[in-house]
Amino acid sequence: MLFTKTSIDFTIILGVILVSGLIGFFYDYKRYVFTYKLEGYLSYILSFLQNALFLGGLIGLLFLSINFFLPDHTKTKKEYKIIDRYSVRGRKYHRSERKPVFIIEFNKKEKNIQYSHSYLKEMDSFKSITIESQIGFFGFEIIKNKTLNK
Repeated sequence: MLFTKTSIDFTIILGVILVSGLIGFFYDYKRYVFTYKLEGYLSYILSFLQNALFLGGLIGLLFLSINFFLPDHTKTKKEYKIIDRYSVRGRKYHRSERKPVFIIEFNKKEKNIQYSHSYLKEMDSFKSITIESQIGFFGFEIIKNKTLNK
């Protein structure tokens, strides 16, 4: 949810996860080898993967959370033209309820904006989306409110 509501590029999040996993690897490697009695390249690979997945995932989540929950107080509204549209299946036990997804150009890259299944019948009549956004703690834009326009 946090990733879809921000304009943070996936490579930045992946970088945060890998760097924090690498730092955790250097800190934890001796204890990891002592605990699991592994030797060779396997110990390096498994230790790095464990630190990248768990420590890196936690640091990545904290990065997204701090950016999202500590934003600047000024809000801006801007209208974006819908580039393309398609629909996806609903969640478990609601597979028959298709949800419309609209593609817009948000901060010079394509962003998928998903709405509830109740907008599916009128999907082709919408021309633009008005987005109310704020700047997050780390300077990445956060989508606070989105409105479809005909």
